[in-house]
Amino acid sequence: MKQKGFTLVEMMISLFIGGLVLGGVMFTYIGMKVTTKDTMTIGEIQESARLAINIMQRDIEQIGFWGTYYDDSFVAGNTTRASATTPAPDCFEGANNGSFPDLASTTNFRTIYAK
Repeated sequence: MKQKGFTLVEMMISLFIGGLVLGGVMFTYIGMKVTTKDTMTIGEIQESARLAINIMQRDIEQIGFWGTYYDDSFVAGNTTRASATTPAPDCFEGANNGSFPDLASTTNFRTIYAK
């Protein structure tokens, strides 16, 4: 009676080929995992940059916008600085144009250096 089955050589060859295929699949999986992580990191950086640019865009678009000020709100008390002095290292060029807020003033807009 003849037994059916694989010989030891056939079994070793099939295990070797299976190991090569499994190694290739694992190599591809690990490579894709690293690529996905890098892509996610780049996407987060781009999203942070996009958010920063949108915030800057809104600020730049609203330069000179007085918000809640109306015609009767523009009086000397809230459109001029209480004093023209600024801290020593500050930049200053005219009224309401300094890089540091005038703490003595009660205005509700932020001052920036402008010329």
